[in-house]
Amino acid sequence: MKQQSETMVENAVKVLLKTLQRNFEDAGNVLDRFEETHDDEECHFNRNYQALVAGHFHLGKAVEKINRQLNKKL
Repeated sequence: MKQQSETMVENAVKVLLKTLQRNFEDAGNVLDRFEETHDDEECHFNRNYQALVAGHFHLGKAVEKINRQLNKKL
């Protein structure tokens, strides 16, 4: 039972990390596309763009934190 729950946690972390990384990349691509088609002022005042910028930033931080945690020596 203990080994099974440890395996489940390990698998969940792998799936979570993969999902976060994919979402980070997808959001980055959308932001790049928006920035190519809008000037700085339009980007600054667009609420959806700003929300995606915030989400993208925090996705990156989450990926970094998970990777740092996984790479810690016990």
